[in-house]
Amino acid sequence: MTAMDQTEIRTVHRIRVPGTDIDVPCRPQQNVLDAFERRGLCRDIRIGCRNGGCGVCRVQVLEGTVRADRMGANHVTADERLAGYALACRIYPESDLLIAAAPRNPCATRARTDETIATADRRLVGTQTACLHRHGPACPGHDE
Repeated sequence: MTAMDQTEIRTVHRIRVPGTDIDVPCRPQQNVLDAFERRGLCRDIRIGCRNGGCGVCRVQVLEGTVRADRMGANHVTADERLAGYALACRIYPESDLLIAAAPRNPCATRARTDETIATADRRLVGTQTACLHRHGPACPGHDE
């Protein structure tokens, strides 16, 4: 193990949420969502698929720097990334952070036509708007 590896193992960044007393430790190799989940703080950042596919864990980094894995533009556009938006499951702290939960892009998670529903879900659900993640129209993970 190199000296750089040992330094990274010992480094712990702090993640805070404005308006709360939340202060979550997070190592540079740990994603932000995992750090919150390990502390039982999933009410502050919601959990979805854990790999960037659903957009449920969308946050805004208000202060600090992160290393980001690839995120789909349907969940975080290029302009939103410049404004600090990211998916908590795809970002790793490079410094202490101040983050806030952010609403998901509703167009990224809701189907608008039967054809889209059939393609995403492999079944038709009528003319209702349905979750693309196979939870159905009353998916508890959607902001309404």
